[in-house]
Amino acid sequence: MKLIRTRLLIFLVIFCSMGLIQAATTLSAGDVIILAINGDTDASNNYGRGFSFMPLVNLEAGTIINFTDYGWSDLTTAFITNTSVADAFIHYTVPAGGITAGTVIRCDSYSNTNFTFDFSYSGSGNNYLNTAGLTQGDELLIFQGSRSTPTFIFAASIVSTAIVASGWATNVGTNGTDGSGAGSALPPGLSDDATALSFNRDASANDNCAYSGTTTAETRANWQNRIKNYSNWTFNDAAPIPTPLTGPYTVTDASLPVTLSSFIAGIQGNTIVLNWQTASETDNLGFTLERAAGNSGWQPIASYRTHPALKGQGNTSTTTTYSFTDNTVTTGTEYRYRLGDVNVAGVVTMHSPITVITTALPQTTEMFNAYPNPFNPETTINYKLHKDSQVTIIVYDLLGRKVKTLIDEQQSAGSYQALWNGTDEGGAKAASGAYLVRMQTAEVTQTQKVLLVK
Repeated sequence: MKLIRTRLLIFLVIFCSMGLIQAATTLSAGDVIILAINGDTDASNNYGRGFSFMPLVNLEAGTIINFTDYGWSDLTTAFITNTSVADAFIHYTVPAGGITAGTVIRCDSYSNTNFTFDFSYSGSGNNYLNTAGLTQGDELLIFQGSRSTPTFIFAASIVSTAIVASGWATNVGTNGTDGSGAGSALPPGLSDDATALSFNRDASANDNCAYSGTTTAETRANWQNRIKNYSNWTFNDAAPIPTPLTGPYTVTDASLPVTLSSFIAGIQGNTIVLNWQTASETDNLGFTLERAAGNSGWQPIASYRTHPALKGQGNTSTTTTYSFTDNTVTTGTEYRYRLGDVNVAGVVTMHSPITVITTALPQTTEMFNAYPNPFNPETTINYKLHKDSQVTIIVYDLLGRKVKTLIDEQQSAGSYQALWNGTDEGGAKAASGAYLVRMQTAEVTQTQKVLLVK
């Protein structure tokens, strides 16, 4: 029996392995690298104005990565907008089946599958990033999240030495360094010459650049070392542009150190209980938990360093279950939680967040349809109570014989889940076929049919 007792509504539950909701990949700085940026169209070689990038980790289907050539203002801590071009943002959505680390992805007027655009430039080959005419400079910033609260992944600045002699600009206002939108401050969370490349070049030589170094199989860290070595890049001010690499290439340590099979949240009284399960762990020291309340930013609330229950298993291929109770919550507030695992090298891998929001207590008592149905090996029965009640939920066969009691207790008003794993009272597997699930309280009796398949 599995019971989650709730007084609040679980807004989102992510079950990675069961496929109920596909979990997207939450990226960290350096998980994606830029391989090419070009402001000129090279029609003879079928390269339009655009860019190429490569993930250094495997990407789950549905992952969204955002790109912009708006710079970042360190004075306003916001993107530098350009009133002549509205919403210069591009979004890439990882297709079904996911993307393997080392895959080179290109965005230009000749290649733009799985990209969406918040703007439209006029002119052939001009509708991707406004990297044309880089006499002052431009940049490409990669991030996840919203425009107001971005998490930066990687960046490259191609700026004239007449504007910024070296590195990234500072004291950048709403209109950029020179009042025309040129220049960008170093995006927060990134490091110059590591996860943020600064190509400071003569104004007549910085329209196009592409990585042209070694591409043999390497680790994520060594791919990053290759990219940040400026001698591995080729530059040209006009067509033919330096040829963008096409890949695919090999990232030898692309697999995540922890395979997370589920991450769920439930409300118990005035607390939120988080439960997660790993299918396997590699070099896992433990977990960190972060929380965001309402529209506020992420804040750490627990770590394996301070909470022994969050310590990892090191190396294991067996299922491990973890739990944490957050007893510092307030009714009426939306909370988001995200989980990170830390390997022995200190690298933190963040997983997709879940959200819990509060709502009023149920106005009726009822049992909802079991899901999945038909099922194998287990099905979940959701139900709600509008007042405190003695509740029984029992599984019967079609002859009326009791198979298993799932719930038999006094419960407070609220929303609940009961799980039937297809076994009888003795723990033996029930035969495949149809069964009846009956919920009974003092005021309501409901029955539904479920089908166990083998």
